[in-house]
Amino acid sequence: MSSLYKHLTLGNLVAFGTGMAFTLMLLVSAYKSIMHEEEAALSVKFGVARGSLVEKISAAHEVLNSLKLQFNLSSVDADQFRILSEDALQLHSYIKSVKYYALVKDDDRADFESSLRQEGYSTFAITVDKNQQYLPAQRSTIYFPLVFQEPFNPVTVRAMGSDALANKDLQPYFEAAIDSSKPVQAVSDRSYLIIRAIYAGKEEASIKGVNERRKMVNGIVSIEIDAQTLLPADYLQDLISLTLQTEDIYSNQSTIKVLSYTTDLNSGNRIRLSAISGSRNIVMGGRNYELKINRALYWKSTYFPPLLGAVLGGSFLTVLLLFLARAISSKAVLLQHRNKEIQNIVEARTHELAFERDRAQVTLESIAEAVITTDKLGMIEYMNPVAEQLMGWSAQAVIGKPIFNSYKVIDEQTREELNSSVQLCLANGESMRRQESALLISHDGNSVAINESVAPIFDKDGLISGAVLIFHDVSVMRTLTRQIYHQATHDTLTGLPNRLLLKERIEIEISRARRDNKKVAVMFVDLDRFKLVNDSLGHAVGDELLQQVAARFSDCARDTDIVSRLGGDEFVVVMGDIFDINQAEMMADRLLKSLRQPFMHELHEFYVGASIGISLFPDSGETSEDLMTHADIAMYRVKEQGKNSYLIFNPATDSKGKPRFSMEAELRHAIERKQLILHYQPQIETMTGRIVGVEALVRWNHPAKGMVSPAEFIPLAEESGLIVEIGNWVMYEACRQNKSWQDMGLPRVSMAVNLAHRQFFNANLISGVQRTLDETGLDAEFLDIELTEGILAENATQANARLTELKALGVHLSIDDFGTGYSSLAYLKNFPIDMVKIDRCFVKDIESDSKDAEICMAIIAMTHSLKLKVVAEGVETIAQHDFLRSKGCDIIQGFLFSKPLDALLVEDFLRQYQNSIGASGKMDTYINTNSNLNHTE
Repeated sequence: MSSLYKHLTLGNLVAFGTGMAFTLMLLVSAYKSIMHEEEAALSVKFGVARGSLVEKISAAHEVLNSLKLQFNLSSVDADQFRILSEDALQLHSYIKSVKYYALVKDDDRADFESSLRQEGYSTFAITVDKNQQYLPAQRSTIYFPLVFQEPFNPVTVRAMGSDALANKDLQPYFEAAIDSSKPVQAVSDRSYLIIRAIYAGKEEASIKGVNERRKMVNGIVSIEIDAQTLLPADYLQDLISLTLQTEDIYSNQSTIKVLSYTTDLNSGNRIRLSAISGSRNIVMGGRNYELKINRALYWKSTYFPPLLGAVLGGSFLTVLLLFLARAISSKAVLLQHRNKEIQNIVEARTHELAFERDRAQVTLESIAEAVITTDKLGMIEYMNPVAEQLMGWSAQAVIGKPIFNSYKVIDEQTREELNSSVQLCLANGESMRRQESALLISHDGNSVAINESVAPIFDKDGLISGAVLIFHDVSVMRTLTRQIYHQATHDTLTGLPNRLLLKERIEIEISRARRDNKKVAVMFVDLDRFKLVNDSLGHAVGDELLQQVAARFSDCARDTDIVSRLGGDEFVVVMGDIFDINQAEMMADRLLKSLRQPFMHELHEFYVGASIGISLFPDSGETSEDLMTHADIAMYRVKEQGKNSYLIFNPATDSKGKPRFSMEAELRHAIERKQLILHYQPQIETMTGRIVGVEALVRWNHPAKGMVSPAEFIPLAEESGLIVEIGNWVMYEACRQNKSWQDMGLPRVSMAVNLAHRQFFNANLISGVQRTLDETGLDAEFLDIELTEGILAENATQANARLTELKALGVHLSIDDFGTGYSSLAYLKNFPIDMVKIDRCFVKDIESDSKDAEICMAIIAMTHSLKLKVVAEGVETIAQHDFLRSKGCDIIQGFLFSKPLDALLVEDFLRQYQNSIGASGKMDTYINTNSNLNHTE
């Protein structure tokens, strides 16, 4: 015992303490090294994760913008939507679905549902989703039913018609998208939704205020993303949790989790030594997101088990040496040996960390995006193979050199070099992305369309240690977007700009003219004799002629001029950067001269001319609408004066005729802009009370003036010749609507349609009526064509021949406003007429004026003697009704029963009237108990 204590000297104790301190120092140093390396690896994970998220969400926003643009600029059918959506789904596997919700007003609900059923969706209805049970939606002011979606399969088809606003969870997001006109993000069932509103043919920037947006909205598009696929699966290894969340400003929730991942802390029976965590802010789609990562460090993945064993073993041996009275020199040798073991362990861990870095590098080299990392000075530290391929540089050639030397991006439009996004990121420490018109210039001088995002890398102290740049090739998507835009803004036949692009270009020229104190000329060109070519040689030749005219006009124009086709045979030429009207007159002369050479088609040689109206900014107007309207007015003046010339609009001399010509120009576009509508007035059989027919009456729902009276625009339409086109539309729409009512099971009634003078004598009348009946499916016996006495009196022989042809089709024929014109018995005797209508002027005072009563009695008696039926118009009182019924009048119509109604109200009227007559069997009972219908608008 005494020998043991003999060796417990101060020197031994000092040596022991020194060895233990050195061992602990190595242990602490190794632990800090591990944590530093892990924090660096976490920063790289953050950078790549941030880039992946921003790139994928940005691409989804680009797809959404492409869809919105197509819907804003033109109508999209199911096939077009499928083509656009399939491209997006194939290019971006993380997109689950693409959907379009259409705005439907309650008044249009029945028609909308019926039209979708006719298109092939046999059970389509506007519904509400109740736990995957789709029930009919309750009545509401508006609906946003789902009408297009991709992928489309037996599972997703069940959701067709589901009302977006009826989904209580998503309703605030849809409303926010409408009110803000910006993309709105939402999360539902682990899916990330991007929602955007569509406004009827308008750019969002031109719509001021929430109320106007609510009025202009006509649909919603949305993209659904599988949030769990926004990051590669490799990123979920060794993660305790990963959360991507943002503030929710649209609902009652404080935050919404876009992406959330958690794992068992003791997964695989591994013992967790420690964990590192961090968070980063990411800007996506104009929203700030917080990405949190919590990564685990496991006991077996470190050198702590052998290190701890070495420390304990060293301590034990040291004590043993003390108790065995070993010499200090022997103890030192042993400590050196143990220290060598510790160094070996540290080296092994260093190799393990290198392996981890290699694995991270494999991940970066396997993804589809190009990735570059730099230090804080912008020197390239790493570049993956995709970046090498796009840039045309090898990694060996650029690593260690400034990124600004090899990575150059220019603006696609101006071709000017853009500021380095990496340099900006390192300077301000904020993420940024560029996805509009960036072109990467590769080493060989070629250009590639890219989207890029860059984010700073922070060290453990929160200081910027570098940047990670992620970019990818978007050439295909950008080309597709341009194709969509070109199709929406250019005429398909000639390739010239259409009306939509023309307006935009005129406004640009006006802005330049204001700035430079110059003028803009707008020339409205309408071809003369084009209809003759089109009708005689066929539409194919007409299309070829329009293409040749477009080419000749384009040859006449300067590079800065705009040549546009509005439709039909109407062209517009715009000249900017001019000083006076002489330049516009010279252009008009060139356009007319270009048409003097004959046009050839096979063996046919033919000529066309042009009528050109010119307006000048600012002399003729300050806006694109004014310039177009005034040029249109001047063009029609040329038509009136003999055609094949040009005329400059003069505000002083044309101010009186401006309203008339302005209305005529607007009326020309009323059909294509769907401003004309039909109302229907019921016709009642006096003896039975049955509804036997309705008369179709055209109305013009002007966007600014409201309902324009037929008395204002029908004479104008007849004078200008537009009455033929309007009359053909009325004929088709009335027959289509009547067939639709019959398909609903409503009473089968006759549809009365008025023919104007020009329409009746048009050479295509008979074929047009037959084609209308064939296309709508309406039986000819349910069409009643009405003509005035004046038409029949003008050319009795030709009129009789035309009536005979119409009668052969199986339709009914009536003389309208009988008694106000010639009232010749010859019409009734010689023409194949079925019915005569007494004008309202004789019915109005039938109770107080005996002459009117006698006229009505005479017409009824005379008509019945020829075995024809009689209809009385303008019946407003029960006394008038009773008198006419007592004298044998067959049918009556007027406000006593109903004012002219729109199609939906006629449906209700037919149902109510049918039920009331069926219950009572008396028309008097119906009149007395349903007087509220007498004043239905």
